[in-house]
Amino acid sequence: MFERAGEAVDASRWPLLAQWMGRIRTRPAFQACLAEEERFFDVWQNTDTYLPTDGAAAVSQLGR
Repeated sequence: MFERAGEAVDASRWPLLAQWMGRIRTRPAFQACLAEEERFFDVWQNTDTYLPTDGAAAVSQLGR
């Protein structure tokens, strides 16, 4: 969500964190999480009623 919000790690200030984020982004499990996150965003962007306060509320909104 950090990057989705338009933020980025300042690699000159936090080089190890930037390297870690680059590595973690390539892992299959993380890719699966990103795909699920995109699905949530697609649903949330197309509704006026999105106000869940936790993961369970978000999942119930998706009808899972």
